[in-house]
Amino acid sequence: MSRKFALLFGGAFIFVPGIFALVGIALAINQRHVIKTYQPIQAIVLSRHIATISDRHGDTYKPVVRYEYTINGHRYTSQRVNIMQDSASYSWAERVVDRYPVGRKCKAWYDPQRPQEAVLDRTASFIPSGLMLFTLPFFAVGFGVLRSGLSRPQFNLHPESQSPPWFTLLPEANLHSRLRSWLILALVVDGAFAMILWNYFSIATPPYGWLVDSVTAVVCALAVVPLVLVWRIWRLGGLVQDGQLELAGESLAAGTATNCRISQTYRRAVTIKKVTLTLQCRRIQTTGNTTNEDFPWKHEQIVGEAAQAAAGEELTWTSAILPPAGWPGSTMPNSGANPDYRYYLKLQVSFAGAPGYSERFIVQLTSDASASLMPPSAAVFASAGSSIDMQ
Repeated sequence: MSRKFALLFGGAFIFVPGIFALVGIALAINQRHVIKTYQPIQAIVLSRHIATISDRHGDTYKPVVRYEYTINGHRYTSQRVNIMQDSASYSWAERVVDRYPVGRKCKAWYDPQRPQEAVLDRTASFIPSGLMLFTLPFFAVGFGVLRSGLSRPQFNLHPESQSPPWFTLLPEANLHSRLRSWLILALVVDGAFAMILWNYFSIATPPYGWLVDSVTAVVCALAVVPLVLVWRIWRLGGLVQDGQLELAGESLAAGTATNCRISQTYRRAVTIKKVTLTLQCRRIQTTGNTTNEDFPWKHEQIVGEAAQAAAGEELTWTSAILPPAGWPGSTMPNSGANPDYRYYLKLQVSFAGAPGYSERFIVQLTSDASASLMPPSAAVFASAGSSIDMQ
């Protein structure tokens, strides 16, 4: 994912829902102010009718009740029925106005600071809370896109070499950074869920209605998801350390076999079911204002399986990678090339009775300038003396 795409897509998923969230916050503040500060007063109903509200979605109906009340000898009139001044179906509006016959005395609620402001029904509406809850999944997606696009390291043209001829490849992320990101997301999203629901239930009175009960149940279920992901990463971090992937050279070369070495230390005794390594090519193509990304060529190769690791033990697997001569080389950073080619080696380790480990490592691929950009029909991974064709 390019940084430009992350900024545009992730920013849109935060900015646009942010406007709706601000509207919901303003409505929630006003509603709480009405319920907590307005004082009761006796009023007399002067008139009533149903107003039609028309827009491109059709007609809705709003109950309008005009009433009069007296405060300190001053008479005031208002026609605000409920806090949100809702409009809905005609039958709903009819039921509301039927509760207020002309000439009947009823209880109203007025603002002591602004006595001209009053309301007949100060029952809490779920609309502000629902509006804020609706925006939270979009915020989560926007956060994920921004983190994915902006926090990834750039391609490293010169990997570190601590034990020549082995060069250590750069991972996109590690267990610690993933745990931190998901923990922050879980705290922010679940904290927002809790505050929004608390704000409503602290001022609402039961029964709340089937819609409120249903939305609350869904929200509680969604709030568990980031916590489960945090728990899985934390559990995995207690089982293994981050894997290390090394190449016998600074980069891969199209048409040339390059040895690679995979190593991982295990904090506890564990049964390893399978270790796989996948060579991936990510292609970014820009046409006008449209950017498309795909993985046109990739292959998953088993490099180890059915192994036992003791607590504190480090296991190592070796493999040889032979990218085909026809594959295009990696695009240089900021070259402006179109298409833009990026290569990864994806390491996956599956365990018996524990979450699996997965990480992508950035790798450079050099290619003969005269080679065709179309890939040949096969490439070869060689491991433990065997070879498997990659289609």
